[in-house]
Amino acid sequence: MGEMVRVWKNPGFWFAIFLGVLSMLYPHMDTHVFWEEPLSYFASGDFLYFMLMPLQFGLAKLLLPFIAVFPAATFLAEDKKRRHHLMMLHRAGMWGYMRRRMMLSVCGAVLAAALGFLVYAVFAGFACPWHENIVASWRELSGYTFDTWVNRYEGLPFLTFSLLCLCVSAAVWSLFGFSVACFTNNTGLVIGGTFLLHYMASWCFSRILHHSEWSPMVLQAPSTYFTGSVWQIAFRLLVWLAVSAIIAVGCAGWFVRRMKEA
Repeated sequence: MGEMVRVWKNPGFWFAIFLGVLSMLYPHMDTHVFWEEPLSYFASGDFLYFMLMPLQFGLAKLLLPFIAVFPAATFLAEDKKRRHHLMMLHRAGMWGYMRRRMMLSVCGAVLAAALGFLVYAVFAGFACPWHENIVASWRELSGYTFDTWVNRYEGLPFLTFSLLCLCVSAAVWSLFGFSVACFTNNTGLVIGGTFLLHYMASWCFSRILHHSEWSPMVLQAPSTYFTGSVWQIAFRLLVWLAVSAIIAVGCAGWFVRRMKEA
């Protein structure tokens, strides 16, 4: 609990939540009505419309690495820079300290991602009517996997699944951020390195390997036009989570060995 207090007091945590809300608001910003009469703008459509549009066209696909890293993944780098980790290593043991940093990175990232999504959802729930019956091509999903999920129960099953995908993706990239922090005490490198890894992985799977279904940007926000099994998405996310955890443990092991040799 004491470790989580550090997350709550970290400005980066609140900035990550702000980025999450911003990523959801971004698709609406290209119309003057949004700026001049925001409440009228959100009253012009229904709740599901204003939730699905930013999930499909928002900035989260680019901002997620920052949302994942800012809350707590930089703590290891900050501790090393201030040499605070030496005291913590003595008190908790090397592996105990690294395990706490990994868990804190994951918890901070998941919490920030979830809160950013939920803050926007609560706003949309109050600002938007629930039954405007907007007809849009991306709501006509006959034959697609998420047809029932989107067009029944106000789309809440699909929104819940999207939130879970976002949170798992945030956990994945927080672990990659932690892994980068094992090699540097420069928080800028941790943040920039995680963003670069996220972008390059997405580009590699989409453009070079031609398996866009494994792209981090695709998995963190499932398309309403998806035609495969929901379990395929879940499996791919779990593979990414397992890989990121293995890499994080390996990097932590390298850091522990270096500390023992010092």
